[in-house]
Amino acid sequence: MFSSQSHNPLETTAKVSASSVLATFALYPYRDLVKSWTWPPHVPPASFALARYQGFIENPGHLALLASGPVVLYTGYDIAGGGAGGAVVGGVLHSAWKTSMRMFSVRMRQQKRNGDAVYTSMIECIRTSTRSSGVWSWFPGLIMTALVSMSWHGAALVALSSRYDNRRHQSHHSRGGRGMGGLLSVDGGGGGGSFVGDWWVAFRAHSFLAFLTCPIRNVCRSALHATERSGGVHTAQAWVAGETAIFREAAAVAPAMLKTQGISFFLHGSVRTMFKTSVPFGFTYAVFRAMNGQLG
Repeated sequence: MFSSQSHNPLETTAKVSASSVLATFALYPYRDLVKSWTWPPHVPPASFALARYQGFIENPGHLALLASGPVVLYTGYDIAGGGAGGAVVGGVLHSAWKTSMRMFSVRMRQQKRNGDAVYTSMIECIRTSTRSSGVWSWFPGLIMTALVSMSWHGAALVALSSRYDNRRHQSHHSRGGRGMGGLLSVDGGGGGGSFVGDWWVAFRAHSFLAFLTCPIRNVCRSALHATERSGGVHTAQAWVAGETAIFREAAAVAPAMLKTQGISFFLHGSVRTMFKTSVPFGFTYAVFRAMNGQLG
């Protein structure tokens, strides 16, 4: 999908990598600012942003970790040819990345709390913890996370791809090319629009799906909290047992919360999540489109 023209998947990966790095750097303080936002703010936003960028200078590798998420999502979507298949593959790969990065953060924080320098680098953390806890221990909650990712991030790419495919088809028959009007419009001739227009379309699609998937995420939030399992997860059977437990907990939490807290529990944090995730998603997508990026 996205374009009738052939394209190189490696070119797509390169463009989304550049787009994601640029978007992550430009919005580096934004995500944490939204997560901790209060009014009036406890810390001036400018001071908060400066402190976050200073932290980035001390730990530039964090930028690469954050930026790799969209790269995995777009690449998975692209190699599967877009559409529903792309949403599934992209969602699963993105979820595998997300759960493993979440576990990596847990393990690095744990050693800091204990005062032990067990892991001197990311590679050392992966190697040592895999040996002691098993490969499967890197992916707690993968199935539930994948269901959310497919119906949220993956579905957003499907919607955007379909939209611009349709606009390109209409533009080809109505104008036969891309003029100045197409460049300035939101939907744009030739399948794309202005930078702001591309951001706005992506933001709307992603934020709408964020709202729709919010109840699932709230029900499973506690179960998806990454923690080390005693003895590790060394077999597929043990991993499946853990995944099954997540669904059982969700089935118990949903009716209990509906009874005690009502609908508000399922929608809690939806607006904050929309702004925290959909603004960067739209920015990355707009940069990708500005580079003439194509998917599927």
